[in-house]
Amino acid sequence: MGDMDSDKRYTTRGVWNDPSGRTWIVRLSWRVIAGRMECVGFSIEELYDPAGGALPQLITAKFIRNLPVGLFIQEQRKFHMRLAKMAVRMAEAKGAEAEAEMWRGQARQFDAQRPQGRPRMYGDDHYRRVAEVYMAAWLRGDNPTQAVERQFYTSHSTAARWVRECRKPQRGLLGPTRRGKAGGVLPPEEKEDSS
Repeated sequence: MGDMDSDKRYTTRGVWNDPSGRTWIVRLSWRVIAGRMECVGFSIEELYDPAGGALPQLITAKFIRNLPVGLFIQEQRKFHMRLAKMAVRMAEAKGAEAEAEMWRGQARQFDAQRPQGRPRMYGDDHYRRVAEVYMAAWLRGDNPTQAVERQFYTSHSTAARWVRECRKPQRGLLGPTRRGKAGGVLPPEEKEDSS
């Protein structure tokens, strides 16, 4: 089924043939998060045959960006769920109910269905931090939306959506600006003199 180390991380292995015909071993690391097995890391290594005459594939940023990681996760999740279900049937056939229940739990954890629920919601603290990162980058002369993207390790579209949320009048964290133009940084609030 895979290896499990002491901190409850499972490692699964699969084979992937890339479009150029090269064969790769893909290892995925999994942890149980909220009752479901989730991929938390991966490695990939070419099954290189020096007798084949071709040079090994270099691992470049472009190569990594083009990897079908979602496909790796989906295929290994399905494979290990099927494997666990087969182990349940084998355990039931020999009357080992405790073993069968353990494998049922394994199958549930690898179940390919995502848990239902509403999308992740962010609070005021998150948007205040987004606005701070945006303002600091804008004041430095950097691209502020890209700074949000890098700071929060998110996509450009998500960073832009967060910045739009900061601009909403009810949030009041960033001022309005023209479409596609950075700016709209509000000046610091002036405090009233209480003397």
